[in-house]
Amino acid sequence: MIKNIEVEYPQTFKKLKYEVDFPIFEKQVVLFTGRSGIGKSTLFLLLNGILSKIYSCNISGDVFYFNGNTYENIIENYPENIKKRLGYLGQNPYTQIVNPRVIDELVFGMENHQFSKEEMNRNAVKFSNLFGLSYKLNDKTKTLSGGYCQRLNLASIVSYEPDIILLDEPVSFLDSNAAKSFYNTIKSIKGEKTIIIIEHLFEQILDIVDNALIFVNGDEKPDEKIISIIKGKEYGIARVSPENKISQIEREKEYIQIESKEVFEKDKEINIKENNIKEKLYSLLKIEPKREIKEEIKIKLKAENVFFRYNRNSEFIFENLNFEFESGQVIGIIGENGCGKSTFLQLVSGILKPEKGSVKIIYPNKKSNESNKKTYKYVSILFQNPESSFFFPLVKDEILHQIKKEKEIDENLLELIHPNFFDIVQNFNRSAFTLSEGEKRRLGFIIQLLMNRPIRLYDEPTYAQDYNRVESMNKIMKYCKKQNILQIIVSHDFDFLKTICDRVYLIKNKGLEFLY
Repeated sequence: MIKNIEVEYPQTFKKLKYEVDFPIFEKQVVLFTGRSGIGKSTLFLLLNGILSKIYSCNISGDVFYFNGNTYENIIENYPENIKKRLGYLGQNPYTQIVNPRVIDELVFGMENHQFSKEEMNRNAVKFSNLFGLSYKLNDKTKTLSGGYCQRLNLASIVSYEPDIILLDEPVSFLDSNAAKSFYNTIKSIKGEKTIIIIEHLFEQILDIVDNALIFVNGDEKPDEKIISIIKGKEYGIARVSPENKISQIEREKEYIQIESKEVFEKDKEINIKENNIKEKLYSLLKIEPKREIKEEIKIKLKAENVFFRYNRNSEFIFENLNFEFESGQVIGIIGENGCGKSTFLQLVSGILKPEKGSVKIIYPNKKSNESNKKTYKYVSILFQNPESSFFFPLVKDEILHQIKKEKEIDENLLELIHPNFFDIVQNFNRSAFTLSEGEKRRLGFIIQLLMNRPIRLYDEPTYAQDYNRVESMNKIMKYCKKQNILQIIVSHDFDFLKTICDRVYLIKNKGLEFLY
């Protein structure tokens, strides 16, 4: 039972209030959904008992857990017996792995819960086969793709047979076959476990969901699209709102004046019109909006007979890889987990070098040798793990660093970004590492936009994004297409690719196979 939870994050303006009285019954499958960044993962961390330990949050309210005899308020005292019965899968599959080898990570939870060797061996075989890990057991975990990291995390959690399972976007990095296999596993244990799943694209699991909790901001109405999809299911509303009673405009005004003194100490106090958020942002950043968009010269990206493998003793991931893309195109790349999608982007970006063959950027009026030695001048990449894009303590530092180099910002692009895609002002003084996984990915996406490179690569850009944010991302990418940007998207979200891509390729047989 969840009742009137309040969570205050340190050193931020963020204080969440969950005004909800929502029971989660034993052995049910419950869906948590709602817009990205609203506080779903925060509630998971609270239920898991680790929120205050990670962020030093101040927490109040009631979460009652029935231990078989009486109800216990786990906010006041988190019993050790609950930890032993609960499994938690976080949003970022990279951050949950602690062992150097796959087999060690797979049995790690069972070791901590004092399983016998016979039990560990039996479950290791069972779940490594179930999640397609049996031939990777001796591999180093650092060599795994995001999809295989997620498979390993799932296998490790399910293997120690917890009674309560919290799954935060559990199939976001999995290919369609692996996702289907995983949810078939969930179906097979339905009625045996209490399972809570955070999911934005949840149509595929509606047949196993008993009820749903929809998160909304303050007094807003739940998304009609969500209501129409879960029609026929029991659902509740979790209203999430800041505790601060000052009006939004007054708080933003005070906030920006404070920040202007920190960032621009020699400047006079900024006078800001309260009713124009874009003017506030422009004043704060001290930039002139870019009024005219100049058409860029077309460039080409060309691969010729590329061979690549990570070391001399491993198999080639690509053999005789050939392609040619050009400015203004949006290219989609799909494929099974571990087939080389992220490797493909790193070859294109110049992070990895082919063993044979070449990847060239053909740029008019530039020497070909120069352009290929300085690939970073023309290419930017949104990594599968968005934290790889962050280099500064605060969100404002990430944004100001890019704008300082460009010295201007496209006003039309800003209108697409702020505030519906990512509220720059509200998050300006936060650490990028304290954002939700969806917010981190959107910030990484914005950093890439501000870099203003003619070739942009995206690795799973729609991961952890709600319907509205995916639609906003779609609009931004279409706008970039009009500005003659070459965009290459790796994704398992085939529906998204169909709405945006000129061409879609499948990585198969160590090369690219044209789909449409």
